[in-house]
Amino acid sequence: MVVGIYVARYLGPKRFGSLNFAASFVALFAPLAQLGLDGIVVRELVNRPKEHDLVLGTALWLRAAGAFFVVTVVGLVAWLIVPGNYGYEFALVCWVSLGVFFDALGVFDLYNQAAVKMKYSSVSSVIACVVSSCLKIYLIFVSAGVVWFAIADAIYRFIRLLSLGLIYRLFRGLLNRLTFSATLALDMLSDSWPLVLSSVAVVIYMKIDQVMLRYMLGPAEVGIYAAAVKISEVWYFIPVLLSQSLFPAIVSAKKIGEDECRSRINRLLVSVVVFSYMVFVIVFLFGDEIMFFAFGGEYLGAVAILRIHIIALIFVGFGVVSGKWLLVENYTRLAFWRTFTGGVLNVVANLFLIPLYGGVGAAWATVVSYAVAAYLFDAMVSSMRWMFVSKTRSLLLMAR
Repeated sequence: MVVGIYVARYLGPKRFGSLNFAASFVALFAPLAQLGLDGIVVRELVNRPKEHDLVLGTALWLRAAGAFFVVTVVGLVAWLIVPGNYGYEFALVCWVSLGVFFDALGVFDLYNQAAVKMKYSSVSSVIACVVSSCLKIYLIFVSAGVVWFAIADAIYRFIRLLSLGLIYRLFRGLLNRLTFSATLALDMLSDSWPLVLSSVAVVIYMKIDQVMLRYMLGPAEVGIYAAAVKISEVWYFIPVLLSQSLFPAIVSAKKIGEDECRSRINRLLVSVVVFSYMVFVIVFLFGDEIMFFAFGGEYLGAVAILRIHIIALIFVGFGVVSGKWLLVENYTRLAFWRTFTGGVLNVVANLFLIPLYGGVGAAWATVVSYAVAAYLFDAMVSSMRWMFVSKTRSLLLMAR
C-alpha cells in the first residue's frame, strides 16, 4: 500500500488514472480466465483428499486455456475501443492482461486454501510483493514512464506464480504428477459456468465505475477516484481472508448439520461487521488526514469519495461470506442472479450519477449496488431469508 501511494504521487492523477483504467478494463474479462473454478476446486480438494493431483491438474489445464483466450480477446478489444487520446493506454492494457494470465495459472493457491495452509500463499505473495515494490521504487528513482509500472505488476504476478509452484513442489511432490481428466473437467465446468457469469457481474459492479469515469470525465477523474478506492479496498482482504480460511470448516460443518453450519456462518458475519465498524470510525474521523498524508494535496478531492465508498466494506464482507454458503449448497445459479442484479444496478446508477456528481456519484452507485446484491437480495429469495436474518442480526452484533 505504501509503495502504491508513492507510485500515485509520482504519476499524478492523470497517468495514475490511466493505469487504473487499464486494470479495471482488463478486470472485466479476467473472470473468463478463472472460469469460476476457485470455490469448485477447493470443494473438490476437500471432498477428494487423495486425488489432489488429478483435481489440480485438471483445473490447471482448464484455466490455461481460459487465460490464453482472455489475453487474445483483451488485446483485440483494446485495439478497437481503448481511447486514443493517450497512446500508452493500449500498452498498459496489454501488460495488465499478461498478469491476468499468470494469476489464472496459480491453482496451487487453491490447494493451500483447501488444506488450510494459507501461510504458504502468504509467503509467495510476500516474496513477489518485495521484488515488485523494490522494482517500482527503482522506476520512480529513474523517472520511468507509466507503462513500466504495468510491467512491474505483471512481474509481481509471475513471481507469485513461480513461488507458489516451487512451494507446492517442495511440500507436495513433483509437478509432473498433475493429471487431466476430461470427465472431471466437464463436471467442474457444469458447476462453475454460473459462477463465471457471477464473477463477471461482480467485476462489473466493482470496476465498471472506473471505466465509465474514464470515458465520461477523463483519466484525471479516474486517478482521484482510484486514490479513494485504494484506501477503501485495502481493507477488503480481511473478510476475504477469513472466508477463505474458514471455508473448509463451513464445508465440514455442513456434514455435521444445518444448524452448526449456519451458526458458524453467523459468527463469521459478526466478525466481519465488528471489523467494518472499526474501519468506519477511523475513516470518518480522520479521512482528510489519511488522504493528505498518503497522497498529498493533488488528491484531496478524493476525501468525500472515500467516506462514501468505505461503506461498501460491510456489504463486501456479506457478499463474500454468503457466497461461500451458496457454493456449499451448490446454488451457483442463485449466485449468478444475485451478482447480475448488482451489476446491472451499478451500471444504471453510474450512468445517472456520474454526470451529476462525478466520482462521488460513482461511489454512491457502488455502495447501493453492493447493498442490494449482498444484503437486500437475500430477503427476496425464500431459501436465502435465513441469511438475510443472520446478516441483520450481525449488524446488531448478535451472534448465535
